[in-house]
Amino acid sequence: MKKIILITLFTYFISCSPEEQEKIDALGINTPAWIQGTWIVKDDDANIVGLKFASNSFIKIEEDGTESNVMLSYVLLQGLGTDVTVDEFTSTNNYAIKISTGYSDDWYRFTKISSEEISWDNAPPFNEAEIYVKRN
Repeated sequence: MKKIILITLFTYFISCSPEEQEKIDALGINTPAWIQGTWIVKDDDANIVGLKFASNSFIKIEEDGTESNVMLSYVLLQGLGTDVTVDEFTSTNNYAIKISTGYSDDWYRFTKISSEEISWDNAPPFNEAEIYVKRN
């Protein structure tokens, strides 16, 4: 568990090189079109916390504006010799990513509420649903 926390913190302090991006791409996420774009937490005017999805990436935006590619922490685990596999589950209104490591299965589950709202169904830290709105 300590390794995962340290790796995640390390992720915030480095930028993504072309080689790292290739490794991230190799993990193979393919987000559906309806979730692509930038989303911010609904009804939270004080902080700009959000998510950004591209066709092959999932990025978290922290309160200070720092962006961290979620898949990069798993690339770092691979570099430490951990086997990482990625499975995706997509339907008209749902998208889930299951990332399996030697330590655990990490799930990221999202539901399309409308073209302007999504729910991160198991958002940290309490594993509860959190609503995000599309950023213009």
